[in-house]
Amino acid sequence: MPPRAARGADEQRFWLSWPEPSRSELATAQAERWWRLHRALGKEAPRLGRLVVAEQSFQHPQVPGEQRALGHWPSANGAGASPQPLRLIDPQGRVVVAYGPEITPQAVMKDVRRLLKRNPAAPR
Repeated sequence: MPPRAARGADEQRFWLSWPEPSRSELATAQAERWWRLHRALGKEAPRLGRLVVAEQSFQHPQVPGEQRALGHWPSANGAGASPQPLRLIDPQGRVVVAYGPEITPQAVMKDVRRLLKRNPAAPR
């Protein structure tokens, strides 16, 4: 679910969300990877938010525009299933796409652009 502080004026915002890895260097690399993808969206960037979830504390410095939440990363298929490392979430908090560990930024970018194209921004 998108963070409460980010809801309201941003009702049309989609979210890219992931659990923070426990190793600091992996957490930093992952945050920077998704920040670069976000910047590459250009004028569509305000329609996508980035939310990183950590169990107890954050291992990486916060990158610009990143939202943070402390909590448990929920498993999609029950307690025994391994969690997906990345999810694309709609403005209502529903998971649109859950990616496996082998996902590339190019594949995510393709999905994000397709999603934003098929869901035009509301007129202001």
